[in-house]
Amino acid sequence: LAMALDLPAPRRGGTPVAERWMAKLRMATVAPDEIARRSVSSTLLRKRSREELGYEPPVSHEDAMVEFERWIRAEGGASTIASSVRAPTLDDVSALRRAGD
Repeated sequence: LAMALDLPAPRRGGTPVAERWMAKLRMATVAPDEIARRSVSSTLLRKRSREELGYEPPVSHEDAMVEFERWIRAEGGASTIASSVRAPTLDDVSALRRAGD
């Protein structure tokens, strides 16, 4: 998807030990609101959702990526979309936490 949208390829992670050290370094140098923003995730593992919940997505991952690419291009590209997004604030994160309680 990154190549199709002319974006840099995602970085590959290092060893688990190196990744833990990098996470500690980021925690020490990244602002708390940035940490809170990054901690909000909507990712589900497909394999686990199939095995534990019996969930079968209505669209294949590959087809979804094709449609996602089509949508991004129709909206003017990744840069256009990124420039219109407002970074969440601590108030936003607090509201999400309250809503989840």
